Amino acid sequence: MEIRPIRMDIDLTEALREIGRLRGPVGTPEGGKLDVLATLADAYERAQPLVPESDPVEILHFAIGEMGRSQAELAGLLGARLQASEILNRKHPLSLEQIRRIAEGVAAADRRPGETVSPRAGRGLSRAPHRQRINTR
Repeated sequence: MEIRPIRMDIDLTEALREIGRLRGPVGTPEGGKLDVLATLADAYERAQPLVPESDPVEILHFAIGEMGRSQAELAGLLGARLQASEILNRKHPLSLEQIRRIAEGVAAADRRPGETVSPRAGRGLSRAPHRQRINTR
């Protein structure tokens, strides 16, 4: 394996595989390669943010309270204000489909910073201009 920077998880996987294969003592070319790969792998792992296991409802409360999101936006993603309220009050668990809708809506909202965000029932967050669009159909 050629020694190169570790920039993605796949690079780390390859480096760790090579580290497991190498057995050279210190001072040998194989030992030097092992040392360099171990240093690169360690640096990559340290640079990665640690994501602790979190409760999905706590994450939603955090997004609403600290990230400038709103319960109305959540309702728009889920399709109903009652559903959003029940989830936030732990009366109804989040389904996988709801989690996907929330993730897609947040990703769409974060694509173009500076634009306003408005909820659209059941379809995620959409970008809305400051003036109202007129439906010509």
